[in-house]
Amino acid sequence: MDQAVPSGIVDIGVGSASILAGTIPALDIFGVPFYFDTREKLNKAVAVGTPIRDTLDAEIEKTGLNAVFWIPYGSIAMAMRDEPVRTPDEMSGKKIRSFSAVSSQFSEAVGAAPVVTSGGEQFLALQRGLVEGGLTGWSSFTGRRLYDVAKYAVATDHSYETHFALMKQSTWDSLSPEQQQIFEEVGKSLETELLDEVFSVVGEVKAELEGKMEVIELTPEEKMKWKEAKAPIAAQFTDGAGPVSLAVFDEAEEIQ
Repeated sequence: MDQAVPSGIVDIGVGSASILAGTIPALDIFGVPFYFDTREKLNKAVAVGTPIRDTLDAEIEKTGLNAVFWIPYGSIAMAMRDEPVRTPDEMSGKKIRSFSAVSSQFSEAVGAAPVVTSGGEQFLALQRGLVEGGLTGWSSFTGRRLYDVAKYAVATDHSYETHFALMKQSTWDSLSPEQQQIFEEVGKSLETELLDEVFSVVGEVKAELEGKMEVIELTPEEKMKWKEAKAPIAAQFTDGAGPVSLAVFDEAEEIQ
């Protein structure tokens, strides 16, 4: 999609932060564990007019794209095929599906081996035993029927994923001011609605998984052990990072 929109094959399409991060490394900030794990933090990072949002929108524009509005996707949890896990030390040596550079770093930080696959491939990867677990959004547990190939859902909720409604910048510029205003007004309203759903859908998914998967809720002590794994990932994000990534990281640190 990040190629189809700027080339003009399609006028508008949905792209994810984890994919666009290949071109805009600063977008990987959302993958740093536990930096955006509350609604309060997200309100300070993804709402229109916030420093992180403004910086990232500007970077997206430099690629010839316009993020007409953002599409909240939600927190990332973990599906485990055969064995439950509660703490990072139980991850050692396990092959874990990842979907981005930072999610792979997270797996490595807890001693697992990341295997990058797309969202559509994770079902088969779990089914065939190519991986023993996978990092994924809550909606995928039900939407992609992961409960058919995995026994456990571990509520790590360690990172956040967002998508964008992308339009070619020249196409956006060709719209009348009135048309642009419609996109902006509807998009802003939609973002708020979807961000509300991001938090409510987790409870709905957990209820739907009853009898299909065991949902593992971590104790505060167990979650703290996962949080301790973020230090090397935060260091990797800043190591050799450009000024934009560093600026975004500083803003993220401010809202912790």
